[in-house]
Amino acid sequence: MDNTITKELASNIKFNNVNITDRFFGYYQNLIINQVIPYQWKVLNDELEGVEKSSAIKNFKIAAKEIEGNFYGFIFQDSDVYKWLEAVAYSLHLKENKELERCADEVIDLIGRAQQDDGYLHTYFIIERPDMKFKDLWECHELYCAGHFFEAATAYYNATRKEKVIEIAKKLADCIYNNFGVEEGKIKGYDGHEEVELGLMSLYSVTKEKRYLDLAKFFIDERGQSPHFFEVEWEARGKTSYWNGWNPCESPNASKDFISCIGAEYNQTHKPVREQDEAVGHAVRVVYMLCGMIDVARESKDNSLLEACQKLWNNIVNQKMYITGAIGSTHVGEAFTGNYDLPNDSLYGETCASIGLAMAAKRMLNTEINSKYSDVIEKEIYNGIISGIAMDGKSFFYVNPLEVYPKNHTNPVLEQVKVERQKWYPCACCPPNVARFLLNIGDYIYSSNNDTVYIHQYIANNSRLNIGESFVNIEMKCDLLKSQEIEIKIGGSDLENKNIALRIPSWSSGHSVKIFNNEADYEIINGYIYLRNIPKNDISIYLSFNSELKVIKANKRVRYDAGKVAITYGPLVYCTEEIDNGDMLYNLLFKDSKNFEREAFTHNDLELFKIIVDGYREIDNDDSLYHENNVTLENEKITLVPYHYWGNRGVGEMQVWLRIK
Repeated sequence: MDNTITKELASNIKFNNVNITDRFFGYYQNLIINQVIPYQWKVLNDELEGVEKSSAIKNFKIAAKEIEGNFYGFIFQDSDVYKWLEAVAYSLHLKENKELERCADEVIDLIGRAQQDDGYLHTYFIIERPDMKFKDLWECHELYCAGHFFEAATAYYNATRKEKVIEIAKKLADCIYNNFGVEEGKIKGYDGHEEVELGLMSLYSVTKEKRYLDLAKFFIDERGQSPHFFEVEWEARGKTSYWNGWNPCESPNASKDFISCIGAEYNQTHKPVREQDEAVGHAVRVVYMLCGMIDVARESKDNSLLEACQKLWNNIVNQKMYITGAIGSTHVGEAFTGNYDLPNDSLYGETCASIGLAMAAKRMLNTEINSKYSDVIEKEIYNGIISGIAMDGKSFFYVNPLEVYPKNHTNPVLEQVKVERQKWYPCACCPPNVARFLLNIGDYIYSSNNDTVYIHQYIANNSRLNIGESFVNIEMKCDLLKSQEIEIKIGGSDLENKNIALRIPSWSSGHSVKIFNNEADYEIINGYIYLRNIPKNDISIYLSFNSELKVIKANKRVRYDAGKVAITYGPLVYCTEEIDNGDMLYNLLFKDSKNFEREAFTHNDLELFKIIVDGYREIDNDDSLYHENNVTLENEKITLVPYHYWGNRGVGEMQVWLRIK
């Protein structure tokens, strides 16, 4: 990788300029607009029976002194409102809704009324402990919540051009700036859960206030420095913990060293960020930190910080990422474990972590146009993220396993793995995160610089994009789930000396490119087809990729997948379910893919495709616990469905990896 940061790096095309027409993602966007946003609004207001109580809106009303009461919920409950607001912002671009916009404006007004005169905003501390503001950053997520508000404010301003939300955000950002930094009297620290850094960079993108860039850079550079900020903070507040008043170093077997007690790796504070070369600790925190690092590195042209980003990226995707894009192998700390430690049934694979990795991939892509980043985005959007939401929009996965055997869920190791999607969660970070991400999917399709439009994802859309000072209109027609034929119509006032770059997906075994009906001249660089010096202002590009069923083997170091394979077709990872194949899926063996069938089926009016392959079922009539090996194999057709689809037809077994004969 060339780590030199230049002015010609690509920038994302804002969602305002991209109109999704894609059959698949259009389904999910309509689902979120029509079902999920109203559903989540009711949840935030405690209006649904049989759903975990939220009280998030009520907390703001109490903080604004409009009603009496105590704070309820997790200490980061405010962020659920902010992510809902961000999803609303994207939905208003896609579909005008005056009533929803009025509701969002009222929420923004409420947030403004809850905000303190000095700009401080966090309902728990306003309501319960005003004396403890910014005194327990290790645990209490004040800056995390602020970061999500900055993202929401930026999105809402971009969608509506209403400035009130930006003014509230600036007031909060200035409060943080006035309290944190290297100057005398300021707090020389950072949040336990990274998010404020990328939120500040989002706010900087619309305000161009350099102090927000400087503040984000301060948080990143300060992280992991010595003396350890969380230890200093802990001693200053009397060596107590927010969660239960527990002193982490007072248990009989605990080390008396505070850093050992809390596990500095959990918060990525074990080293300065530029020295970190392995992803450790809480997976969502790692990728959110990575997003902030990339934003700051790019904007400040900090090559050493970008090099640190590359090291973390390489470790995650080459040694710690599941085939579906899931990350975070254990529920203990919702964390990464060792390299190649990728269990299938007990993994955590939080939906938010997949979203965070896609966000980081988008940012890496803007520092270096390379298909390895856009391939990860594609893996996430078709598999790791979309599995987190049911096809009716009314239930969600927090944890995304690659293998489920419901009869074993009396095992406490699997307690966190749900065999069916849940209506809501007490810690509800994932459902609103999925909503805001999928409504913003247009942000992941294109980027551009002064002379090139880059097409990263093949999602049907109509868009108006800028190339330097020029503008082009693009109409992309495609449906990757049905076929790999893509038509791209480009028109503009000035395409002379302009270029189009088209990603070659990693799943493609070949491709062809035509402009009108003529074979195009092109060159391939880092997995992108570059069409140079477009000859006309209005052209049609016909792009075709070869897709075939692929039988995937894991690295030999992944012991959980030894002797097993996974099936993919195009961008989709496939899995087996009990409803199609009977129980004891672990007794199925894959034979070969020579005679596979691909069949269409419909669920909730969305056409999907199943795959049927030749295989065997292991037959063992001896029911004793242990016995001599006398099994036989019977021929059996094995049916696989897209991984993101599993769990939409009731409770049953599921597995991605199949044994092979």
